[in-house]
Amino acid sequence: MALLAESTGLAFENPYKNPYESEFSPTSTKFERPLSGSSTEHSQYNEKDDWDLEEVYAKKEKDEGKYKQGVEEQALPFQNVTAPDALRTLSIHHPNWWCRKDMIIKDDGDKTIYYADVARYTRAPDITLHRGENGDHPIAAITRFRFSRHLRIGLGDPADKPSMVWEKMKNMKKFGYSLYRVEVTNDEPVGGENGVVHSYSRERRAILFQRTRAKEDGVTNKLSCMNYKLVDEVTGEVLAVCLGTGFRTWKHRATLHIKSHFLAGDAEVLVVLGLCGLIEKKWRRDARNSSGG
Repeated sequence: MALLAESTGLAFENPYKNPYESEFSPTSTKFERPLSGSSTEHSQYNEKDDWDLEEVYAKKEKDEGKYKQGVEEQALPFQNVTAPDALRTLSIHHPNWWCRKDMIIKDDGDKTIYYADVARYTRAPDITLHRGENGDHPIAAITRFRFSRHLRIGLGDPADKPSMVWEKMKNMKKFGYSLYRVEVTNDEPVGGENGVVHSYSRERRAILFQRTRAKEDGVTNKLSCMNYKLVDEVTGEVLAVCLGTGFRTWKHRATLHIKSHFLAGDAEVLVVLGLCGLIEKKWRRDARNSSGG
């Protein structure tokens, strides 16, 4: 070692110290070593990049979720955010949280326009629909479906039986409850766009209640059994979409987005009462299944 020092002309205070190591820490930025041609080394760096991208995407989705939640919280209780092309939006609720029996139907302005009086253990009609906030208002229609797969809907007041019009909402499935069919006649003039009045002079249509889970229909809860698309049987026109809430809320059961001027007057009453009937029929099925009957 001494001979090496004498030959090179270097003097070391510590004979074991590296002569090429600086006493001061480098101030320059450390440069990354370029990748070699090893496939293992490239795969390690690619995996690191993938992890970084996954973290970026996860953070982005989290931020978008917070933004959507903020928008929904700022929206009005009955603001139509799922079907912007709807002409009217009706929502079906229970009047209170401790009794899930009777139902009220509210319009866009949070005004109760129908009251559904449900009778489960009497000989009265299964549901009596009133035009107003409670059962003291005039009767718009009734329905009977006890011990039946179908619904018989009577438009009008039972006090005036000769003037009542009966329609049958038929279950088209031998097993299941995903498709119903009903015919309705609507002859009431309905105001359209720009003040134009559309008169459906005794026009009769067959409406199909088709269960849907499609995202384009506005479905957000695919587990709900109350997601129905109301379609004209002949033309295929989507007249309305009913979106169920499932277990998200205790009182709010479904929202009906009406997309056609045809669903007014008796046609609207029939559709609303039919949906209330489907909600009640499901409750009774669940009650029988839970009791083992």
